[in-house]
Amino acid sequence: MKSFDYLKRTLLMVLTGMGIMLTIASAQTSKDQSVVITDAKAVYSIPEVYELMHIAIALTDTSIVTNHVKMHANNVNANTAYYQLIIDRFGAYRDHDLVKKLNKSFAKSAMNYVYQLQNAYNAAFDHDQIIKEKKMPTERLLWIGLNSVSKEDIAQFASAIGFRAFYQNQLPFYTGLLQHVQQLLNIPQIQRWLEDRFSTRYDQYQIVLSPLAGGFHFTQRFTMNHQKTNVIWISAPYRYDTSVYSAQQIAALYTSVAFTEIDHNYVNPVSDQYKAALNTVMGGVHRSKWIDERGDASMYGNGYAVFNEYMTHAVYLLYVKDHFDAKAYALALKSKTNSMVNARKYRQFKQFYDMLLGLYENRTNGQTIEDLYPAVIEWCKGQVGG
Repeated sequence: MKSFDYLKRTLLMVLTGMGIMLTIASAQTSKDQSVVITDAKAVYSIPEVYELMHIAIALTDTSIVTNHVKMHANNVNANTAYYQLIIDRFGAYRDHDLVKKLNKSFAKSAMNYVYQLQNAYNAAFDHDQIIKEKKMPTERLLWIGLNSVSKEDIAQFASAIGFRAFYQNQLPFYTGLLQHVQQLLNIPQIQRWLEDRFSTRYDQYQIVLSPLAGGFHFTQRFTMNHQKTNVIWISAPYRYDTSVYSAQQIAALYTSVAFTEIDHNYVNPVSDQYKAALNTVMGGVHRSKWIDERGDASMYGNGYAVFNEYMTHAVYLLYVKDHFDAKAYALALKSKTNSMVNARKYRQFKQFYDMLLGLYENRTNGQTIEDLYPAVIEWCKGQVGG
């Protein structure tokens, strides 16, 4: 593995070659200095307080298992030079009050990971204090289980570890990472494809990531300041070996990370129209035919939620088939099927996707994926005998 300093130097050279000039602010800066990159419809960021919270989470107890979820293994990418840098630099702070409170929070509910990060995203630095921002409507913030962690706890942790100076020193690395994500995802193409196939429209995408984020990703959608916004929180593209995979294969695999969060915001509004039928056909007495409780079933408590997982991941594969070469599609299909069936325990994902692919490839001129929902639901009913 190449050193972290080498990676930083390489990214800085790439950025300089692209004509991107970075101004590294003083470590004593007063205002929030979160690194942000924008394009026509998307904003990519590694917010300061959000990254600080990820560092605290990286220091939490690795043995906590809640709702059948191994919290640290699921939520922290520990296989990178950046993670090792965090442990080397800040490992002595595992007994800090913030980390202890996070341990208690995570032991109560796996979803507290999401709640803590959403509120960190909605915060900023003002001098050495943490203040609330207004990136999301108050009603969209999920406060369950958060009263154990305060803004003062977070600010004190930042001061104790010298976080703001650390963050400033990593700006070239963070910026290079965001540029790489921007290139891999091709958000304008994703948006065009989805909006050709669904009636939902968004004014802006917010792509939020941390180099420390693990495999659990999540999303929110809302309207604020007259803008319909889709926010997704995802991990960084670390795990792909360029000596094994082509550029197309890497892009196809990593696109799953963002696409399957983005398309929830297109799929779910359509599913809302069929919620009662979906709760019946994939929930209750039929639930075990679709999902094995040994997977991540505890995160999806009804048939509607289970269906949305089937549909969002199947729609991702349709997108890959439309936009990537045959080898990239074959790899994505194998990887996604393995993940959904063997890891996450969605028993009938392969059959579900084969059915959706057939409907999609044989749709009539002008027919959207939304238009296929009645046929999809009828097929699902057939699988459970009714």
